[in-house]
Amino acid sequence: MVTIRCPKLFNVFCSKLLDGYNRAILQRIVDRKIKVDATRAMGLYPTSQEIESYVKEQREMSKDNADFKSLLGGWSISESKYYNLMTPIWADSIVIDKWYKQVVLQNISKPDDPEKG
Repeated sequence: MVTIRCPKLFNVFCSKLLDGYNRAILQRIVDRKIKVDATRAMGLYPTSQEIESYVKEQREMSKDNADFKSLLGGWSISESKYYNLMTPIWADSIVIDKWYKQVVLQNISKPDDPEKG
């Protein structure tokens, strides 16, 4: 996790406007951005086919879902707009999942694996 350090110029912002809850949210956004950028640099970003496949799955799951329709109504957006907003977020989620599976899990020590111990 990266710790957010506020330069003197932003001390007021950090101390007055960012309470503990908002600071935690900002911290998670920064952490996610760092993970996505690092995995993108590693070449793990999903292909357009992987993203399209995931979006298709999401469309199928939400097709007749009343809660999904209610969400769209509450946000006052169309289904098309929703998928346009969510696609880059889902792509980032796919890349973080790929990083976890291909990097993190591959480097976890197992009791019977003396090389990674």
